[in-house]
Formats: sequence, structure tokens, C-alpha cells
Amino acid sequence: MKKQLHRRETNKYFTGLAGGIADYFDIDASLVRIILILLEFASAGLLIIPYLIISLFIPKESQIKK
Repeated sequence: MKKQLHRRETNKYFTGLAGGIADYFDIDASLVRIILILLEFASAGLLIIPYLIISLFIPKESQIKK
């Protein structure tokens, strides 16, 4: 089965993107969330716009054809 990036619909906080990234790379979602928060602080909040735009284009788990 081919891996595909998706947004998680369960166990999510905001859009589910961090959970989907964690599933794709097979790592803990908390680690991805911490990295994203650190990047947000380092960029003075400028990464929130690309994060939201990316969240619009990444499909949810239920929209992926299996």
C-alpha cells in the first residue's frame, strides 16, 4: 500500500495536519507538534499562513481512496 499524506480526523488539535505528517513518517504526533510550535516561534508566527494553506490542500483520512 502506498503512503499518502493526509490530515487526521481523530486525535487532532487544530487541523489534523501534524497527526497526518506523523502518520506519514511513522513518528509520534507530539514530536511533530513540538517541532511545528518551535518553528512558529522562530519565524515570529509567519508560518501560520502556509500551515493553513497546506491544510486546505491535504485531504482528510476519509477522503483518501483505499
